[in-house]
Amino acid sequence: AMAALAQIAEQALQDLLGNQQAGEQLQPNMSGKAVELVQNRLDMQVFIYMSNLAKAMKRCGEVWLSMMRDIVVEEGRKMKVIDPQGNAASVVMNEPAYDPEEEKEYVKNSLADADFEVDVDVGPSSTSRRAATVRALTGMMQLTQDPETLAVLNGLAMMNMEGEGISEVREFFRRKMLRMGVVKPSEEERAKLAEEAAGAQPDPQSQYMLAAAQQAEAEAAQARATTVQRIADADLKKAQTAKTLAEAMGSEQDQQIASIKVLREMLQPSAPPPMPPAY
Repeated sequence: AMAALAQIAEQALQDLLGNQQAGEQLQPNMSGKAVELVQNRLDMQVFIYMSNLAKAMKRCGEVWLSMMRDIVVEEGRKMKVIDPQGNAASVVMNEPAYDPEEEKEYVKNSLADADFEVDVDVGPSSTSRRAATVRALTGMMQLTQDPETLAVLNGLAMMNMEGEGISEVREFFRRKMLRMGVVKPSEEERAKLAEEAAGAQPDPQSQYMLAAAQQAEAEAAQARATTVQRIADADLKKAQTAKTLAEAMGSEQDQQIASIKVLREMLQPSAPPPMPPAY
């Protein structure tokens, strides 16, 4: 009777959970897309259990955070963290630091003054999500012919690739995406890019383009100066012509005035001769 009850309970759990064992059995010649759809259907069937697990883990995180505020108080303690790129890293807690902008000292990576919110995400593992991302990116590459878009999609796909000895390749494509402005850099990467930009020499093509632009600007300035000089010369010639005309008109008027005076003198009657004196 006990064995029968155990078998009935097992069958009931399988029916309740959507027969997970049958869903996990991969059939031959099944495509990756079909496997992904089956896995999504199984996840939806057990959503209530995963949701309750997320709530429990969130409460554990809140309890852990309240404890860590009182525990992590010593200086120089190293702790593991996850950086914005999803990679494991380490930080030094309660590290003394100096802010040059505000000109004061402060404690870096301190939990006492930090304000956190606990968030839990329940879903596929990181490897499964990376594989799904790569499939989606490779599928999008078939829909565009733009070289820049293809380069971005290719770089993102390589950044999400999983495999042995591929970490250096991912780092290479991440640096490439940083220089293209696709990925947001971290503080360390931003400082490194600034150093590279300050110490980098411009390539010959950039130097040629800069020299050509400067030469074109100089030629345009010279052309403007030549045009201004020509306009000034034309105005000077106009002024000289007006002066010559004015002088010619003045001399003509002087001649007319002199002629009028001569005519006036000729038209005036001559004075009578003087009378002889009387004796």
